Amino acid sequence: MSTSSLTVTGTAGPGLVLTAQVFTDVSKWSIDSAQNLLTMFFGGETFKTIDISDATTFTVTISGGNYTVVIS
Repeated sequence: MSTSSLTVTGTAGPGLVLTAQVFTDVSKWSIDSAQNLLTMFFGGETFKTIDISDATTFTVTISGGNYTVVIS
């Protein structure tokens, strides 16, 4: 199974701003465009949700079967 690497700029909670934070071994990710949320899953039930409402760039690249996602 392929995994993804995501580089994200956004808000991870009250006072938790991420700038170009890299997340590796992401098994699944989804975008809720209505609420501007990115949810990443790291196998099993472990997940992290990021507010990407201020994002201006969303890039997905596939190389060697692995995804690289940049949201900033």
